[in-house]
Amino acid sequence: MCYSLYLSTSSPEDLAKYNSELLRFRPPEAADEKWVGLLRHEHKWFVGSKSKCSCTFRHLSTTDLGFIEPQDWCPEDADNIQATAELYRVIRRLIAAGEQVDCLDAWYGAKPGEIKDMVVTFNAVSEKEFLLFENYHLVFEGE
Repeated sequence: MCYSLYLSTSSPEDLAKYNSELLRFRPPEAADEKWVGLLRHEHKWFVGSKSKCSCTFRHLSTTDLGFIEPQDWCPEDADNIQATAELYRVIRRLIAAGEQVDCLDAWYGAKPGEIKDMVVTFNAVSEKEFLLFENYHLVFEGE
């Protein structure tokens, strides 16, 4: 496994209802505790992709480019783009319903102390631009 993605929300909604071939929500397991402890909200989820881990989402190892649409100079798999769009839509629904949401994208071998926080004004990021940053804890704000 290369990436592990976790999401927490104030919503008690069962996010597994949004599961698809490309996006899978499941409750975290005991091995996930070092990461879910960094999340802010009561309801916590492991977010998998078609690879069963979290590898087949859009990821960048740097924040230098910010949120950015797929680029010709850096080809991305269509399924990765679609999986990330599906995740974006779930987060958007939660925020639109007034819920709080954050997520953490951890690279294999990272330590909790290496995770950086980033506050993201979610409505300022389009579905096409949305991606995950390696070893970042994204805290979403609605406006």
